[in-house]
Amino acid sequence: MIISAHTLVKNEEKFIWYTIMSAIKHLDEILIWDTGSTDSTIEIIEEIRKDTSIKDKIHLRKFKPGFFKEEEFRQKMLTETKGNWIFVLDGDEIWWEDSIRRVTRVIRGSGDKIESIVVPTYNPVGDLFHYQEERAGRYRLAGKVGHLNLRAFSRSIPGLAWSGEYGVGERRHLQEASNARSRRVAESGCRAAGGSG
Repeated sequence: MIISAHTLVKNEEKFIWYTIMSAIKHLDEILIWDTGSTDSTIEIIEEIRKDTSIKDKIHLRKFKPGFFKEEEFRQKMLTETKGNWIFVLDGDEIWWEDSIRRVTRVIRGSGDKIESIVVPTYNPVGDLFHYQEERAGRYRLAGKVGHLNLRAFSRSIPGLAWSGEYGVGERRHLQEASNARSRRVAESGCRAAGGSG
């Protein structure tokens, strides 16, 4: 089972090193598409790629500012992905070792029996020590409500396509597809931390 991460970034210099390093050893590849960073995001990624043990796992593409069309980019990433599973990795998302290990273990062990993985998240506000309360989460996924994210999904879902804005259209599309076919969604019990603000 090949797991490919999709990461769209712009000006993520504060988080991108932590994001990549928290996930890279558990993934087969990370497609990182920079949509016009003006900070040191690109330089940080290129520095990480100097490590020959992970260089071939990180595929960086740079786009000019103003060229970004989210739905088109995400669909193109989906088309160009080698993996059987897509792992959505935000540029400001940091995974705890145990959490990402459990998610990828579920995918590698049961990926042919499930179609997606939903995880609860901690949402820092201002810094990494202050979080939104759990009850503030309003996402409805896998029959639950809270700070939840669809973090991984199988490419074998019939008719799979990105549509709309990230966090709105594609998740609704995947959830509707999941509900229509009544296939299992794995709840990993893992947590990831998103960026501040």
